[in-house]
Amino acid sequence: MLRTTVLGIVGCMLAATLALVALAATGVLTICWGVGLWIAIQLAVLYAALRFERIRYKAIDLDAPAGFVATAERFVDPATGVSVQVWFNAATGERRYLKV
Repeated sequence: MLRTTVLGIVGCMLAATLALVALAATGVLTICWGVGLWIAIQLAVLYAALRFERIRYKAIDLDAPAGFVATAERFVDPATGVSVQVWFNAATGERRYLKV
């Protein structure tokens, strides 16, 4: 919920900044468009990082999906303190982490 809100806020800020940069570049506004462009780049990097984090780091699953086999790899998740086991899908190369 918080991540979605932050993504929405950053996305709106990015859109507004790009609109101001476009207006400044055409001469409608008398602000320095270079600074606005620098801010837009920083917001774009933040937005991309938030999107990547959501895709890359997934929650611990409770049930094994079809096609996955258990591996001998087990560890304690440092974020939650939960013991997890790694499951692997040979067809896709995907790994899942299931609570033990």
